[in-house]
Amino acid sequence: MHIQHTTQRLVKQLSEVIRSLKPAEYQLPLEVLSGSSVGQHVRHILEFYLQLISGSMAGEINYDLRKRNAELETDPESALDCLMQIELWVLQTSAHTPLILHFSYDAQGNAGGQVTTNIGRELVYNIEHTVHHMALLKIGIRVINQNFIFPENFGIATSTVRHLDYVHREFSSTR
Repeated sequence: MHIQHTTQRLVKQLSEVIRSLKPAEYQLPLEVLSGSSVGQHVRHILEFYLQLISGSMAGEINYDLRKRNAELETDPESALDCLMQIELWVLQTSAHTPLILHFSYDAQGNAGGQVTTNIGRELVYNIEHTVHHMALLKIGIRVINQNFIFPENFGIATSTVRHLDYVHREFSSTR
């Protein structure tokens, strides 16, 4: 299934980047990220997956109930362990498993609702969410180290990669 392999690819890319950072770089608050650190963005990504894993067991998911585990944002090894857990889970789960997604969009959390979904749809959401935060991570890490080498297409949506490949092929064929 493509969404499982895409998730696995993103996990591997994110793991590679985390391993390439010093703990101090992982924890450093960055003005370009509104004072957040690389680790805080990684934690945010991971906790969405952790909510999905937990929700898959209960049949219900609510991304608003994330734990906000400080260890994931300050300890790169904890984040790497969590990524391994996510990778193992995604390869063993069924995308067709139904879920109820709980949500609330008012500031007090009172006016909410729920919709039916499934693990596959939530993996798609998490993939898009992850790529978005990886793009932000790329901006932050470039502030720390302009010469940092990222995995190919890190933080770039697959549709954008396809578009850029198409543009490149078209430009190359007109030369």
